[in-house]
Amino acid sequence: MFVPARLTALAPLLLCLLAACADDVSSADDATVGALDAHVDAHVDAHVDAHVDASIDATAHDASIDADAGNTDATEAGDAIPADAAGASDAGTSDADTSDADTSDADTSDADTSDAVPVDAELVDAAAPDAGPTSCTEMPSSCVETEVCLGESCSCIRSLHGIHYLRGDGTVVYAPAGNATEIEIAGGTRLTDVAEIYTGFHHGCALRNDGTVWCWATSDQGDNGGQLGDGTITNNIPTEDHFVATPVVTAPSTPLDHVVHLSRGSSRGYLASNTCAIRQDRTLWCWGSPDSSGGGGGTLFNDGVAGSRAYAVEIRATANTSLTGVQAVSLGTRSYCLIRNGDSPGEVWCWGANVGGTLGQGYSDGSGRPYPTHVTLDGPADEVGVGADTACARVGTSVFCWGSNSTGQVGSGPPTVDGAGGCSNYCELTPALVKVSESVALDGVANLNVGYLSVCVTREDHSLWCWGLGETVASAHYATPVELTLSQPLDNVALHTSWGSSGFGPAIRYLNRDNTLWDSTVQRAIVCP
Repeated sequence: MFVPARLTALAPLLLCLLAACADDVSSADDATVGALDAHVDAHVDAHVDAHVDASIDATAHDASIDADAGNTDATEAGDAIPADAAGASDAGTSDADTSDADTSDADTSDADTSDAVPVDAELVDAAAPDAGPTSCTEMPSSCVETEVCLGESCSCIRSLHGIHYLRGDGTVVYAPAGNATEIEIAGGTRLTDVAEIYTGFHHGCALRNDGTVWCWATSDQGDNGGQLGDGTITNNIPTEDHFVATPVVTAPSTPLDHVVHLSRGSSRGYLASNTCAIRQDRTLWCWGSPDSSGGGGGTLFNDGVAGSRAYAVEIRATANTSLTGVQAVSLGTRSYCLIRNGDSPGEVWCWGANVGGTLGQGYSDGSGRPYPTHVTLDGPADEVGVGADTACARVGTSVFCWGSNSTGQVGSGPPTVDGAGGCSNYCELTPALVKVSESVALDGVANLNVGYLSVCVTREDHSLWCWGLGETVASAHYATPVELTLSQPLDNVALHTSWGSSGFGPAIRYLNRDNTLWDSTVQRAIVCP
């Protein structure tokens, strides 16, 4: 057995132990001495073996880290994935500690080497309990510069929104139904340096780190309402111009700049034909269609001009007052809500159509409101999202919803007919606390996303809970949150989004903490740079 140098210091101690034991038994008969010698030998051998094994484990662990330290590039995985998938990204490692035990002075002359196994990093089981960190959370340096740690594994996906995802290197992928197309700019080079993304019905947008916003068409209808914000309205975008981003402008040759955030909180995609951006001075600028669904007196723009906007225009607090302090904004089909720091931080303000009580004012009507109006909540909002005539806000780790409850999307219990305040579609006219039962509130919420007719949240334990339209039939309504289980329990979710008019079951897309991407029950390939 190979004995590292650190154990040679034990030799004098062991010899002393042998001598002392021999002195103590000098008067014993030969049989007793022999038995005691055997006992001592066994004790010494076990003592040495234990130290040797510990040294080998430590050396093997260091060798394993050495082997992993050079793996700094993400690789394509060949795991079993449905036929429409084409490879997934695995995490690389870097910056590992490669310091090994010094064995240069080891005395091996007396060591028993009959059962020795070479300490080879390739033979070490990295999953053994003493193998050190087992996730990127425990060893962040295992993720390369263009990856993020999801909790268990590294990933090249930084964020999801609808059917786009943003990669760690600042590039964007349009990825519906297993296909993948990288977003480009004129000249065929990739759009880079992206910080946030947004998915619309037939378009997408990206905020770059330089504060500019770029949008692209995903179909020939991608600019029929000015969704690109480039000063044009085009009813039929040529195929060769799909997925080619152009800058959003406020006037000819005047880019929308100093932007810090895009629309968020809702990823329905369906009928989403407009986009908004928050500038560094916390003013709000929007472009595209004024109303995604029609009727109800709702309009996104309040500058007194009718119709779509091919240029980004400012949303105002009143006819003569700028809207300031905006922290986040979410766009519904014909109602819109934002979070702003006004008299107090985290205030929610809504405007547009008030069908179903989406403005949270205690009544429902068809006239709408052109300017944002304050919604009273129990505390400052951290997130806000708007769907089809329903709005929700996360306040700490709880959720409040208001508006139409026709599919249970308010999450406060079974829909009941309530004619008060003009409500005719089972609505909640003021914010109601979302509950898992009549007496128990949904808590521990970490992230909120409002779909078309449903709402989903991730909780702090990484589970995914949804309510509202579950499928595409009326019988699949969930009036209180349910923990989502599809082909597997959804209890390890890092990111989630949705896209389309279907219920949350078929519309959900999520990225697990083990870096697997799913569209409902179908695993998708992750395309890394």
